Amino acid sequence: MKRKLVWKFGAFVLAGLAFVGLRSALGDEHDKVILRFDTMIGDPGPSSSLNIERGFAGAGAPWTILRSARGELRSDGTLKIHVSGLVIPPPTLNNSNPVAEFRGALSCQDPNNLNNSQIFFTDPFPATLGVNAGNSDIDGHVQLPDTCFAPLIFVTSAASTGSPNGVWFAVTGFSPSSFTQNDDNDNR
Repeated sequence: MKRKLVWKFGAFVLAGLAFVGLRSALGDEHDKVILRFDTMIGDPGPSSSLNIERGFAGAGAPWTILRSARGELRSDGTLKIHVSGLVIPPPTLNNSNPVAEFRGALSCQDPNNLNNSQIFFTDPFPATLGVNAGNSDIDGHVQLPDTCFAPLIFVTSAASTGSPNGVWFAVTGFSPSSFTQNDDNDNR
C-alpha cells in the first residue's frame, strides 16, 4: 500500500514537472524578441527638424547619451530599456538630467499612410537626477498592435497637462558617437 502511494505521488510529481516544462517551452515559443538594440541617439533639440519624429515632439533642449542605452521589445509587449547618462549637454545644463522619471515608448508607422503612426507608452520609471546622472531601468509593458511597421523605441518624459504624450529625449538609431558609448561594464 505504501509503495503504491509513493508510486502515485512520484507519477503525479513527474506529470506536474512535465506540464511546467511544456508550458515554459510553449511560453518561450510565443514570447519572442521583436527588436533588440544597443544604441540610441539623443534629441537634437528644437532648432533641428529632427526634433519632431513621426509627429512626436522632442524636448525643448538637446539631449545626449553620455554612456549607454540598450534594450529590447518582446512579443508579449515587454519593453526593457537600460539608459545610462541621458542628459542635457553644455552649455544648457552641463550634462545634467532635470527629469525624475523616464518612460519607454514604441512608435509604429502606418504602412498604408507614412504620415500616420501610433505610439504606445510604458508607465514611468525613476531616473537619477543631477550632473552626469540620467540613469534609468525601464522595465514596462506596451500594448502591441496587430502589425507594427518600422518600429522605433523612445525614452520619453511622463505625460503632463501641456503635453499629454510627454516629449522624447532619445530614440533608437545611431550616429558616429553611438559607437563610442561606454557599456558601463554591464553584461546582458
